[in-house]
Amino acid sequence: MNPDQLIEFIDRQSKPQIPITVDLWSVREIASFLKYSEHQVRNRVTLHPSFPKAIRLPVEGSGHAKPRWKAREVIKWVEAYYGK
Repeated sequence: MNPDQLIEFIDRQSKPQIPITVDLWSVREIASFLKYSEHQVRNRVTLHPSFPKAIRLPVEGSGHAKPRWKAREVIKWVEAYYGK
């Protein structure tokens, strides 16, 4: 199964309110997907040089919101490590 097929499969199975192809994931969603703790994701996974870049949207007053990642990019990143 290629990454695009996996994304479509997950999208069909999970019935997200927002299509996974455009959804933004927090550390919590990434941790759930990877079966890791939020601590591991925040302090190890997201800091890996090849991990997708975070999106930090502007918010009133405090500068930027907590980071979010494109779900499809996280899934493709994981797929790249299958069989390695």
